[in-house]
Amino acid sequence: MNRKKAAVEAADGDDSKKRAAAGSDKENKRPKIEGESEDTVNDSKVAASSTSTAITIKKQRFNIPKPGENGAIENKLKGKRFVLTGVFPMVGGGKGLNLGKDKSKKMIESFGGVVTGSISGKTDYLIVGKQPGGSKVGQAKGKGVVMMDIRTIQKLLMGETEFKDIDEAPPPTIESFSAGYNRRALLE
Repeated sequence: MNRKKAAVEAADGDDSKKRAAAGSDKENKRPKIEGESEDTVNDSKVAASSTSTAITIKKQRFNIPKPGENGAIENKLKGKRFVLTGVFPMVGGGKGLNLGKDKSKKMIESFGGVVTGSISGKTDYLIVGKQPGGSKVGQAKGKGVVMMDIRTIQKLLMGETEFKDIDEAPPPTIESFSAGYNRRALLE
């Protein structure tokens, strides 16, 4: 066993010497290519850094704003009526068809908004989650109800956008609709 360990260490030492002779870039763990300038190596570091940042941003968890904290505007939704459709896994909490809805509803109500279960002539906004119900989306379009996603309402609560901007913006992209309730979901 000692011979194996010695052989591995010798091989590692040889690889280290080869990398040092080739002028390897330790941070990127790649050998420096002959004729490559230091700027090229630095550009590759920036590109690698940008890629990892983009991935981090995409995986960021949704932070639920609280009225009056960290710039969140109290009573921002007062007098507005909302309906939620779909699931909101980015918000978390619940399971099945309720995934994130309860927390989203609580957030909206804490800022003075009213959340109802169905579209009516009094509904101001439809909050569209993942796999929304086709019926609610169709009703909202038919009645001229403005649709937005949960990230947009977060920006609204933090003062990063206004209702007029949302009213003029295109509706969120819907990739697929919910299959709706089925007997198995009702039994669970």
